Amino acid sequence: MAVTKTSSKSKPWRVDYRVNGVRKRQSFATKRQAEAFQRDQLTKRDAGTWVDPKTAERTTVSDVWKDFQMLMRTSGPNGRGPTADRARIRYERHWRAYIEPVWGSTPVGFIKHEDVSAWVAGMKRRSGGSKADGFVDAGAHLIAGNKLKHGLAEDDERTIPLGESGRKSVAVTFKTLMKHATRMGVVVNNPALNSAGESTYTPVAKVKKPHIYLTADQLFTLHDAMPEPYRLGILLSGLCGLRWGEMNGLRASDVNLSERIITVQRSLSELDGYHIETPPKSGATRRVPIPAVIVEDLRAVMKERPSGLLFSFKKGGPPLRNNNYNTRTLRPTIQRLRANGVDIPVMTFHDLRHTAVSLMIKSGANIKVVQAIAGHATATMTLDTYAGLFMDDLMDSVGRLDNVLESGGHFKVTSKA
Repeated sequence: MAVTKTSSKSKPWRVDYRVNGVRKRQSFATKRQAEAFQRDQLTKRDAGTWVDPKTAERTTVSDVWKDFQMLMRTSGPNGRGPTADRARIRYERHWRAYIEPVWGSTPVGFIKHEDVSAWVAGMKRRSGGSKADGFVDAGAHLIAGNKLKHGLAEDDERTIPLGESGRKSVAVTFKTLMKHATRMGVVVNNPALNSAGESTYTPVAKVKKPHIYLTADQLFTLHDAMPEPYRLGILLSGLCGLRWGEMNGLRASDVNLSERIITVQRSLSELDGYHIETPPKSGATRRVPIPAVIVEDLRAVMKERPSGLLFSFKKGGPPLRNNNYNTRTLRPTIQRLRANGVDIPVMTFHDLRHTAVSLMIKSGANIKVVQAIAGHATATMTLDTYAGLFMDDLMDSVGRLDNVLESGGHFKVTSKA
């Protein structure tokens, strides 16, 4: 690898080198730049991390995206198999709406961390678009705005600021895409990260709220106060642990009343105002036992709706919307109860699932049973999510140990907390 001076007036200093027997050359305006490039290339060659600098200048972000699309259909970004429909649609939406318009034609080698940071900070979205009820194929290309929320006219094409969680989600997609560029051998380091390997521009995620658990009395009080056709859903989540999307996608064919089993095999997820049908969150079908207290209510609903969704607002109608349910039905019902002096916490529908897990644990169910019913991938996940609920079991176990030791004459308990 040599640095030589040529007759060129603009870039007279040239670096000639070979990689895998192929001759390469790069020209620079100053000798210092040429020598710095030479040292950098030698270091990368010796470390086995060398990539052709011209590859990064020729390969655009759109080229990386095309390869990334193929990856999603095969091994997936994490090497765990094809990307789930919901995640794939999110990647595609982010690409079309935010990434391609700004970065699509940009060579990967020209991307700088500070430019990505400025882009994320000022990210906006179009206010146009429309919503439609009903099902949409999971492979469809969907972008839907929310004009009414911002008081914009139907044909208004102005942009509105993208929220913190939205900017974080798009930023993560872009980092994932640039990480794929390193796998392709286009660049050595992820250009979306700084020299320390960090993305200082990613908005900080909101702190998770603590779980809310209802007692059995509070659960049935809420059930009795809810208007129809929403009552049964309270117990299906509060006793069976169904997620919102799992309950929303439930059909009569999924329920076996003779065996008292619900087969959870689909979820209706909301994305940009549309519903898409996907597998359950864990990716696997599971069987959930039905408590006797809700069998007859389920039987009545199944008789009325032998086909289609069990929990649409009206027979044969579109699926329920989580936000509408919480803001227009669940929250007002809880507010009325609290105004009348009923002891019940402010909560969301998902807190009913937490309630179901807490009631299972209090009833003595072991961790593997709770894991199976809740649909967690591992028992460790269940323990990590609901560790606080097992504290009573821990103290009970210690108390029983004290009794065994005391009865054996090993020590005398002077006081018990």
